Order: sequence, then structure tokens, then C-alpha cells
Amino acid sequence: MRTMLKTHSNSVAVRALVAVCIAVLTVACAQRAQRAPETALSFEEAVDAATDDLLTQTQKLKLPAFVARLESKLVNRGLTVDPVVEASSGNQTAATTAIEARIVARAAAKFPGVEVLRFDATGLPRAQYLLAGSIERLAAEGGADSGTYRIDLALTDLKSAVVVAQATSRARSSGIDSTPTPYYRDSPVLVKDAAVEHTVATSRGTVGQPANREYVARASTSSLIAQAVTAYNNDQLEDALALYVRALESPGGDQIRVHNGIYLINWRLGRHSEAEAAFSRVVAVGLANKNLGVKFLFKPNSTEFWSDTKISGPYDIWLR
Repeated sequence: MRTMLKTHSNSVAVRALVAVCIAVLTVACAQRAQRAPETALSFEEAVDAATDDLLTQTQKLKLPAFVARLESKLVNRGLTVDPVVEASSGNQTAATTAIEARIVARAAAKFPGVEVLRFDATGLPRAQYLLAGSIERLAAEGGADSGTYRIDLALTDLKSAVVVAQATSRARSSGIDSTPTPYYRDSPVLVKDAAVEHTVATSRGTVGQPANREYVARASTSSLIAQAVTAYNNDQLEDALALYVRALESPGGDQIRVHNGIYLINWRLGRHSEAEAAFSRVVAVGLANKNLGVKFLFKPNSTEFWSDTKISGPYDIWLR
């Protein structure tokens, strides 16, 4: 028994040593000047360019031979992808979904040493890196539309909580579909809050510097929210509700996206009293963070609400 315990203890110590060595060396080797390319590419080319830049930075890491041998046996080099967000609204859209899918496909095609893991309770604990991403329409001088978008991707080492790689590219607006996914389309409120801002800030982080503390601390909760949104988009309402409730009970789960999801599902299931209670919490969180935008639809050239009760049916509850 003593021999087994000693062996296990040594293994844990070696793992810890290797993780520390890799974290330190990753930061030291990944330092580089970061700048957005001046030329805007097509959407697909911009995503590929940012992905290649990001993942190539991880391959530039040169480890001492003894650490490399240990690392290959003991340390997982996988990454998991937090859903990409639209920086200005906090929404997930057809474009953000396409970015995620293209990152995964690109990693498989060009970086066979990179294992992309699911962003859930099975994949997150196994991952070494967490990828945060955002996309934002850029304004030209004077506030006019520049016709381009900025794409930001960053990798955070989950053990050291340090940004180890960051890449930025620009894409022409043609071909970019900003249609919200079902959860964000159905949302009665604007969902951009502190949690979304933490994701955007991390996607633009500086290599070698700590990632946003709140973002890293909420990673497991964010994975529950991501799963809940996916379940909602697939009309798996009861599954989505269970995930939102778990997220609410998790660290950092008291956020608009969670209360909003609980509201949407209860309303769609005809549980109007539960929906009203959930919406009251949406309002409370929004007011507490001094950020509450509610979507009311009016008749054209009128102060009267839209007459279709499928749209305006819950307005009395919202106003209450």
C-alpha cells in the first residue's frame, strides 16, 4: 500500500511539474506582436487564416527533450471551443456557428496533433486549452459601415489561466449571415451582459497575460449554458430546462442568458406563472447590471403593440 501511494504521489508531482514547465515555456515562446491584417479576406479565408495562425502558435512551443517525453505521456494537448459570439450583441448567429464548424474542420485537416474536445462535462476536464472567439462589424471613420468584420480567436491554458495564443483577421461583410440562432431569435431581451463581455475580452487577450479571471472561473458553467442553448435550438425543451437549472446553481450562473432560457422554455410549455417568475429575475439581473433592453414590437407608425398574440401575447407579463 505504501509503495502504491508513493508511486501515485510521484506521478501527481511529475504531472504538476510538467504542467508548470509547459505553461511557463508556452508563455515565453508564444510572445509575439499582434495586429489585425490590413487586407480584408473572404469570410472563409479570414476564419482559416485566424485558425491557422492560432494553432501554429501552439506548435512553435519547443520543450526540452526530457519534458517533451513526459508531456507526450502525461499531458493532454486537446482544446475545447467555447461558442463564438457576436461582440456587439452577444448573440450566436449563423456566422458564429460557421466559424466554430470551420475551426473544428480546419484543425482536423491541418493540425492532426490537435484534439478538439466537446465543450461539456466530459471534454472540458480533459482539455488543456479553451478557445474563445468573437466577431464584430467594424465602423469606418465617422461611424459609417466599413464593410468589414473583425474575427478574434484566443487560446487560454486552463491550468495556468494565461492566454497562450491569439489571432485576429478581417473579413469582408459579403457572405456573412448574422441571422440569430433560435434561442437568440426568440429572446425577449438583449443578452449582452458581463459574461458576454468577458468572452469578448478574452478573445482579444494579450499573449502571456492572464485571461479574464471571471471567464476562466465560469468555464464549466458556460459549458452547461452552451449545451442548454443547443438543446433549445433543437426543440429539446425539457433537456434544455434541466441544463439551465443546473447552470443557475453553478458558480456565475446568475446571468441573463440563464434566466432568459428558463423564461423561454416555461412560456413555450404553457407554464405561464413559472415564466413570469423567470422574467422577473431577468429584469432584476438586468437592472442590477444597469443593462436591460426588452424587445417590444409596435404596429407601423403607431404606439399600439403588434396585434399578433404569438408576438405580443406575453407583453402584459413583461410590463408587470
